[in-house]
Amino acid sequence: YFKILLFETERLTDLTTDLLTLNEFDTKSLLLDITTFDIHSVIKNTADSFEGTCEEKHISIELSFTTKTLLVKADKRKIQQVLYNLLDNAIKYSDKKIEISFEKNVLTIKNDGKTIPAKQLKRVFERFYQTDKTAEGSGLGLSIAKAVADRNGWELSADSDKTSTTFRLYLS
Repeated sequence: YFKILLFETERLTDLTTDLLTLNEFDTKSLLLDITTFDIHSVIKNTADSFEGTCEEKHISIELSFTTKTLLVKADKRKIQQVLYNLLDNAIKYSDKKIEISFEKNVLTIKNDGKTIPAKQLKRVFERFYQTDKTAEGSGLGLSIAKAVADRNGWELSADSDKTSTTFRLYLS
């Protein structure tokens, strides 16, 4: 019972935090801490944080960058949150492999496995919307990712075909 109680407490804490984050975006009270940082390093560190989960699920993450470093101006902590949410989502639905690439100011995160039906693609960034009602989560992760990207002046999009789902983050 203690494990169940702990799990539910953590889930509700995460949900509350997500709702507060979205509320900050709605009220325009969120102040961004714009700095210059190496986005490649942030991507690598975020991918590394999922190493245990990927090993458990036998999923590989492949990184591909056209340059060794790439300096960007944005809120580093918020961009880490976007990457975390996108990777977490990719891992939930991947069968074997996630490809992360960065080319010409476009970050691409592509996973094989369960895909998003075409009719649902337009709604994936809506609050509480889940394409798979049996999946874990609150349906807020992609909504937060979209809000953070927009607030930083970047664009986030989603595409899906019969074998994979791809999220693209376009830097301005």
